[in-house]
Amino acid sequence: MWKYLRHIKAIFIMLMFGGIITNTYGVANNQSKQTTKLSVIATDYSKPTVLFVCGGNTGRSVMAEWYFRAVPWYSTRFDVFSRGSGINPSDEVAIEPFAVEILTSTHEATSEEINLHRATPVSMVDIYKADIILTMTKSYKDRLINLIAAECTADSLEQHKRTDTSWQELCSPANYINLRNKIHTLIGCATGTDGDIPDAAGKDKEYY
Repeated sequence: MWKYLRHIKAIFIMLMFGGIITNTYGVANNQSKQTTKLSVIATDYSKPTVLFVCGGNTGRSVMAEWYFRAVPWYSTRFDVFSRGSGINPSDEVAIEPFAVEILTSTHEATSEEINLHRATPVSMVDIYKADIILTMTKSYKDRLINLIAAECTADSLEQHKRTDTSWQELCSPANYINLRNKIHTLIGCATGTDGDIPDAAGKDKEYY
């Protein structure tokens, strides 16, 4: 039952016992945190930060985030948040009902906690402040890499320079590789080969 959640849990077990998140974080941290602290980054995280990304930020990425929070080995070592790569910034959609039901029934979160969640689109600030970014599919990974590539251009820098000078450093062409190297598929991070966790939206509870 609930093969969708079990799929995510199985991957996390591989990540935890293989020390893969810790190892990958070490590489990403050494590359990305060499950049000067920017005014555009409001939060100063004391622990390495993991970002989960799916399409709508109402199912897969949220379930991954809350399961991650529920595992003491992770929650004591990492900060975590989730975002969506294919949503309109004005669409503050709640988490999918089956996801709420499963997370609460397996004690990953209380219904009060999880019902506060609203879908949030991924931004360049999110990409910068995360130490490792784990996407649910390769297409989302590619979408984030394309976002970075589009922002790290001379035209984009010229546009942002008029409103926020710190953006110039954040999205400099020199920083492009550092930002890109943070991004992995969740399956790829665990196994070494990119793979997809399919979307459960519109499916029945058994699929979740």
